[in-house]
Amino acid sequence: RIRLKPEDARHHRFLWSEKGKSEILTFQIDRLTFGDASSPFIANLTLRRTADDHGKGHQRAVEAIYENFYVDDYLDSTDTPGQAIDLGRQVKAILERAGFRLCKWLSNSAIVRDEFGDKTGSETNFTTDWETKVLGVK
Repeated sequence: RIRLKPEDARHHRFLWSEKGKSEILTFQIDRLTFGDASSPFIANLTLRRTADDHGKGHQRAVEAIYENFYVDDYLDSTDTPGQAIDLGRQVKAILERAGFRLCKWLSNSAIVRDEFGDKTGSETNFTTDWETKVLGVK
């Protein structure tokens, strides 16, 4: 979730009224709305800025953030599970410094799945049928 600057958030106000009531309330959104026309651009720009600001000394992870995101989906490939774990840890750490949390990891390697499986108690469905959709495509 990308926080809006207060001077920009004022442009994200909306009116609300309850059915049968005459009072009209004004609300303001302080986070980027996913459906805004500019959302994909802003999400990409924010990820790149995060990589630049927090990725010093981790050039491969910075390149991964620049090249392997589509809006909020990170897709990458490495030659070994060890490389995947190292790179995944770096990308995850860089993004966490800006408040972004990568979740729902998927891999054909049990070692990688064990490393990045959700340990918060929420359910993550890893599959072995490899009919998984990525970006809406099977």
